Amino acid sequence: MPVHDLGYRSWAGKRMSHFLRPWVVARGGIALVWRRRWLRMMIIFSALPILIFGFAIFMFEYAATDADARHGISQLLAFQFRRPDLALAIATDHSSVRHDVWATLILTFFRVPQLFAMVLLVGLIAPMLISYDLRSKAYLLYFSRPLSPSEYILGKSAVIWFFLCTITAIPALALYLVGVFLSPDLSVLRETWDLPLRILAATAVLVIPTTALALCYSSFTSESRYATFSWFATWGMGFVAYNFLTYAGARVRGGPPGRRPRRGRRERWEEAQSNVLNTDTADQAVMAQGQFNPDPIGAGQFGPDQFGPDQIGPDQIGPDQFGQGQFGPGQFGPGGFRPGPPELENVDLDRWRLLSPYETLGKVQSWVFGLDPTDGSVWPSVAMLVAITVIGFAIVRYRIVARLSV
Repeated sequence: MPVHDLGYRSWAGKRMSHFLRPWVVARGGIALVWRRRWLRMMIIFSALPILIFGFAIFMFEYAATDADARHGISQLLAFQFRRPDLALAIATDHSSVRHDVWATLILTFFRVPQLFAMVLLVGLIAPMLISYDLRSKAYLLYFSRPLSPSEYILGKSAVIWFFLCTITAIPALALYLVGVFLSPDLSVLRETWDLPLRILAATAVLVIPTTALALCYSSFTSESRYATFSWFATWGMGFVAYNFLTYAGARVRGGPPGRRPRRGRRERWEEAQSNVLNTDTADQAVMAQGQFNPDPIGAGQFGPDQFGPDQIGPDQIGPDQFGQGQFGPGQFGPGGFRPGPPELENVDLDRWRLLSPYETLGKVQSWVFGLDPTDGSVWPSVAMLVAITVIGFAIVRYRIVARLSV
């Protein structure tokens, strides 16, 4: 009677390469997450802001030949994006600021709509990637095959990277291509060839540390709701703490804001007259000190004819019109343009930056695009993101190995 060996048997077939094993984990995770209809709808809606920024690039390129478009994009850059230097440069030399204008629009695309979409998307996807495996013991099935903990973590990370690239890198590269197609000639490639590389670098800055942090939270618990709460609390509390510590002291030093009349009560004539007199007196004092130019652009304010080459030339724009004399020290120049009340002019925006992941990422991404708006060094923010990445992945690996050692 034959004796059968009931133990483990060696695999006689061909094994998959070590480099492709994480892809098997990632493929299963992507297919599982993609089944959710709300995720597909979220990705579609996350790509819609590209229409707004694409229209802004169209306005900039059209401004070279149309005065109305030049007026519109100048207003947008001066007041919405807080870059009056670019608004003036468009009137004098349109092509020389193309790189900075495109970089400003793409950076804003990263910082405002896509960063908030990233927080929401990762908060709904990442917590379940490892916590579900820990709760259902599915990790035992993974590691019953020739798969190392590092390959498992890389595969889970690739799930997040795939979905984040669909709402960041791919739309941003599409936005760049829109700008190229709307340009008058292909010489724009010589001026903006580095922007695709900066987009990829900014995407890496965004997705790698956030993935490490999200997977770290997911590995701490088998209940995904706790990881989800920790993720959103980190972003929310960091944002609130940064703004409170940065601006609260300046607000206190500047005094409380003026009281508004209560709802339902009309302002008295004496109060209105007093406010007008106080405003006129303040304006006269500022004009007497030479800090205010009542007509910085020329006769007639901002109009479609004021931005033509005959109205504004290099000799008509001086340092006193959009320089430190008008906007105040620290608001315009190498340190960036930061309009606001006088008590906020000298606020140190970098002192508490490391408390907020949003501000830390913004600092590094601005540096990547060459548009860092503050004077502080970028290296503390870089060190913080590197520390989050290394420590986060190390904790995830430790948690996985500890489960396998039981």
